[in-house]
Amino acid sequence: VRCSADKNSEVFKATAGGMGLTGFILRMSLQLIPVESAYIYTRHISASDLASLMQILIDKDNDWQYTVAWVDCSGAGEMSGRGVVNIGRHAMPEELSIRHQVSPYKVPHRSTIRVPIITPISIVNRLSSRIFNEIVFSRDAMSGDAPRVVSYDKYFYPLDSIRCWNRLYGRRGFLQYQFVIPFEGGKQCLQEILKRCNRSSFKPALAVLKRFGEESELLSFPKRGWTFALDFGYKPGLLAFLENLDELILDYSGRIYLAKDARMKADTFLKMYPDLQEWQNIKYKLDPRGIFSSDLSRRLRIIEDQS
Repeated sequence: VRCSADKNSEVFKATAGGMGLTGFILRMSLQLIPVESAYIYTRHISASDLASLMQILIDKDNDWQYTVAWVDCSGAGEMSGRGVVNIGRHAMPEELSIRHQVSPYKVPHRSTIRVPIITPISIVNRLSSRIFNEIVFSRDAMSGDAPRVVSYDKYFYPLDSIRCWNRLYGRRGFLQYQFVIPFEGGKQCLQEILKRCNRSSFKPALAVLKRFGEESELLSFPKRGWTFALDFGYKPGLLAFLENLDELILDYSGRIYLAKDARMKADTFLKMYPDLQEWQNIKYKLDPRGIFSSDLSRRLRIIEDQS
């Protein structure tokens, strides 16, 4: 079956956001954008609180190709939600250093350090997270918003300067909780999330905030609004805490990212993804015997008849 936004569009919409449940994709064509170097022209803008941080993202979103914010979840009171907005676009050759202008698509080797073993206990805790967040915020606040040019991998994958960084979370590992909520009421929801984290024993070690455009495909996660990704070191009680956050996200008409979910309940999923019935109708036409399934689809009853 050949499909696109214009040809067999129902199949396209169901497959693009369908978590692999409509069948195998044998071949795919993508429209790329031309770039003139392998580098990103970027600025870092610090914000003292969540409201300021969100406003910077709003102001810069239309003028820059890439906008993302790191959020400090360890702060409280007036500092709650402070952070740094990273804005960037593809750099032109003349913006590179003389050395890099010779080979603008060649990225120099990135020196990294490697965590050699899984630590017996998590090194990522309340104290270490607070120290890390303070260092990051102070570093970017001191440097101001002066522009800089960095390689694409350093901009898009900053954590990869430490190889096997996940081992720092110890044997229990970590869980990333990502959701999207509409712009309307978004600030109130995010503030409440931060308050609940600060009042609990579950403080995110890392948090990233971005803005989404319009939604398009069935079952696809993005929709117009704010998306917030929180990394929690795993410990007993975390799943119950996140279930409470699920209810808050539902109250604000938000939804959880299926590709990163391993714990959401089926009833919650059904409320978050109201287009399920439309997707199922297309799924059953393509796969009437239900051959394509997954642990996720069975847990969330994605392929179960809801009629």
